[in-house]
Amino acid sequence: MPQAKILEGSLVINADKDWDLVPSSLTNLEPMQERIPNMRFGYQYQDNNYAGSLTVSRKPLQLAAHHLQYVRLDPTTLFSHFEATLNVERGSYRSLMVALPENVGTDLQFRLIQTAGKIIEQVAAEPQNGVRVWTLKLDRRLSGKQILVVTVEQPRKKGEVVEIPQLQIMSADRQYGEVAFEAEGDQRLKIQATGLRGQSLTAIDAAELPLPVAYQPRERIVAAYRFVGVGHKIQAEATRFDQTAVPTAIAQQLTLKSVLGHAGEVQNEVLLSFSAVGVQSLQVVLPEQGELLSALVNGTPVEVRNTGEAFIVPISSDIQSDGSHTLKLLYDANRAPVHEMKRFSQTPPQLAVIDGTGKTQPLKILNQSWTILYPDELLITESSGDFLPDQPLMRPGMIEYLRQHLAVISLGDVIWRIICV
Repeated sequence: MPQAKILEGSLVINADKDWDLVPSSLTNLEPMQERIPNMRFGYQYQDNNYAGSLTVSRKPLQLAAHHLQYVRLDPTTLFSHFEATLNVERGSYRSLMVALPENVGTDLQFRLIQTAGKIIEQVAAEPQNGVRVWTLKLDRRLSGKQILVVTVEQPRKKGEVVEIPQLQIMSADRQYGEVAFEAEGDQRLKIQATGLRGQSLTAIDAAELPLPVAYQPRERIVAAYRFVGVGHKIQAEATRFDQTAVPTAIAQQLTLKSVLGHAGEVQNEVLLSFSAVGVQSLQVVLPEQGELLSALVNGTPVEVRNTGEAFIVPISSDIQSDGSHTLKLLYDANRAPVHEMKRFSQTPPQLAVIDGTGKTQPLKILNQSWTILYPDELLITESSGDFLPDQPLMRPGMIEYLRQHLAVISLGDVIWRIICV
């Protein structure tokens, strides 16, 4: 405008945050005092003869990736769920390159969640050295925080040692995260987790794991590890145990008390403390020559049915609401006279439970004890079998030997022997 006598103007430069702008060689340009929205630089001039240069470059991307992986060894497949939280501190990206092992296949679906951006195309490159690189193209430039999600299922053989796949963000400056393992109740995992330099990965508690955003664990967490960087190696092997029926009853204590009489008769008392759910009756098999005298369930006498091979003791479920019961049995066992016996042995009754379907299951007994009451003229010097004495047994000396022999000689025999001498 050559006809203008007074010339004033402003020069405003706008640019996205992805770009670095560096002004230089400014002539007749003064910085603006007023701030305008989205303005990167502003200048004022009062002469038409102004000049300057501007160096424009895209900011280098600073990307940190936090990985969260859940692994499950199913009967025929290896399941892996990945959630990578991407944090861009400066710059932005329109495409993303990620890497996965070649053996995971190409039937994968990558997704971005909790963001307005979407993946419009995913291109898998040819694998190199067992690794396949994927290029994910987005519908817009993204910055800030996004979460990349993908789920992988690989076929596996029973008893095979599998290598756990890991997801890599190719353009990330820093990568770290956690790997969690799920397992069923009948499954045991043997895991070997090593870092890039061969060191063991740090094991963490399941409570330290971040909550996944797009996944709900199906089984219990049995192991978890933390890693820093990429290049770690994790191998796992699963062992499944045969499933067995849960016992409907279990006995906490069986106490056997045996009373040995002078004539050789033996009376036994059994006190059983047990817990049962859905049990209708107990099956009791007494030792040979045993004769049942009485039976009490929870302190109440009950009518016992004799099948010829066993006794059936009914159990009422409404007596103890918590399932706890007691059984007291009293039975006789005929034995030889005391002076003819060299050894004394007893066998606890064999116990089983009969459930609501009529099936018989063995009753597991956790603790057993045996108490023996015997006449004064007897002395227990040795014990063998499953029961162990709770205190050392006495060894008979000469005085005890004479006392036992004199005790069995009558007064008349003593007088007659003195006369003979």
